[in-house]
Amino acid sequence: MSYCADKDKATVIYHFKDKSEKRYVIEQENLPVEIRKENIKRSSGVTTSFTQDYDGEEITTHDFTIEAPSDVPSDVEVEAYLISGTWDDHGSIGSYSTGYGIVTTFEGEPRLIGTSRSINGTVTNEQPIHCNVQLQIDWRYEDGCKLVVSHKGNILYEEEGECPLEFNVVCDDDCPPGYLKCKSDKYPGYCCLPCKETAFKIQNLGAKI
Repeated sequence: MSYCADKDKATVIYHFKDKSEKRYVIEQENLPVEIRKENIKRSSGVTTSFTQDYDGEEITTHDFTIEAPSDVPSDVEVEAYLISGTWDDHGSIGSYSTGYGIVTTFEGEPRLIGTSRSINGTVTNEQPIHCNVQLQIDWRYEDGCKLVVSHKGNILYEEEGECPLEFNVVCDDDCPPGYLKCKSDKYPGYCCLPCKETAFKIQNLGAKI
């Protein structure tokens, strides 16, 4: 979203989960400014190595399921990525299918195969002997939030922290909605007090008097 067009200055007032307020000031030459929040999803460092052998004397398809390990948090959205795989002879995992072949493999860039903690797969045996599947799955999940400040597509500033991320944008020397402006000896020469909290403190002080 774009902020502070035709203004001299913009101030982003933000905080992550720890509630420690921070400010970032943008001067006129970089206005209007675009600000967005992003959820960070990246490799969690949690992988599953899965190997399964099947014996039999029939040409058949075997089903299997891979579960996310216990060190993946249960209260977050999960994405499963296929890192590598070998099917003897061919099969699937999640949304990925090898297509027909005798001993098929997956390699290259990690591929998103599902968005749940349980991923189903198959391996098809094309010859009346044993078959097997070997897979490596990378489990990724949201582990942070990012504030991104940009101007005309060029990133001016970004910072990562623990979700949730909240921010307000003040144009020139105003205060955001719900705040009172007051003078201050510290930079930038004024402060913004939250109306609700200030009113509550005044009420408490009046009650004591």
